[in-house]
Amino acid sequence: MEFGAGSGVLAVELLLELERLDSLPSEYFILELSAELRARQQGLLSQRAAHLLDRIRWLESLPAGVCAASCWQRSLDAMLCSCSCVAGAINERCVACEERDLSGAMSRGCATAQAVAALQAALPESLPDGYCSEINRRCRAG
Repeated sequence: MEFGAGSGVLAVELLLELERLDSLPSEYFILELSAELRARQQGLLSQRAAHLLDRIRWLESLPAGVCAASCWQRSLDAMLCSCSCVAGAINERCVACEERDLSGAMSRGCATAQAVAALQAALPESLPDGYCSEINRRCRAG
């Protein structure tokens, strides 16, 4: 599975090399939200590896229960994530250009606080104070 395949060059090169090594996967998934980039990828793959198009599946969301190797290229910066920390309450970490205090507990109505609270509820133990992580609110826990 490749997240955000951009122009499609990595997919082409990877699939052609895997073919050369006689190690082609039965399916190659590309998670691509941009219709423009999806069209660009399809065009490049049609030109350079048309015989492999039947193995490629374009997705608009992550399927539930997927078990796959993934290629991330430079996609992490394009995925909408919020950074949060647990310190008595759930706190969102952010960057601001203004001089003002943006720390402190988030309100119950905050989407990040709700997502972290839902994640904590699904865990067998509470997250410890000082625990910091990122959460992508577009992903659904399964």
